[in-house]
Amino acid sequence: MSEAELARDLSAVLEKVRQGAEVIVERNHQPVAVLRAAAPPRGNISESIAMAERRDRERGYAVTLDADSQTWTSTSSVSTRPNSRSTPRGSMTARDR
Repeated sequence: MSEAELARDLSAVLEKVRQGAEVIVERNHQPVAVLRAAAPPRGNISESIAMAERRDRERGYAVTLDADSQTWTSTSSVSTRPNSRSTPRGSMTARDR
């Protein structure tokens, strides 16, 4: 697409980009710019922590990584099982089922 074509119908080109198209803008048949949709905004670490804390409250237990054994540990606020009990990520103990 030439600069003139882009300038003539910028809003239509931007709509195509929003829908996922990638547009190469050329001058004298040489690429000068590439238009593509921006990456969705990423949350910051405090938002991620707040979301994890909400999920922990909803579930009634927290899932954390045990740094020593590199396994996932579920610590329940309602269970009497010890916090040191670990299960690999994605697995469940009989008590969890």
